[in-house]
Amino acid sequence: MFGCDCLYCDGQAVGWIHDSVLSLHEVGLPYLPEDIKRPAKEDKIQELVIPFDYVNADWLPRAVQDTADIRRNQK
Repeated sequence: MFGCDCLYCDGQAVGWIHDSVLSLHEVGLPYLPEDIKRPAKEDKIQELVIPFDYVNADWLPRAVQDTADIRRNQK
């Protein structure tokens, strides 16, 4: 429907995958690399574009899990 795939972790929507690009919901994770651009608080879309170079990064699975945990607690 949206032209992309929703990424879920533990029943929580944490981001999108489209054309080999991962967008992760912005939840304020402090340990992400500095080159990942964070949206401004006033931006309508609150997502982080994770560059393909990070596909095997050690922190990425943790970021997906932490995003799911934070989103679950925000509800």
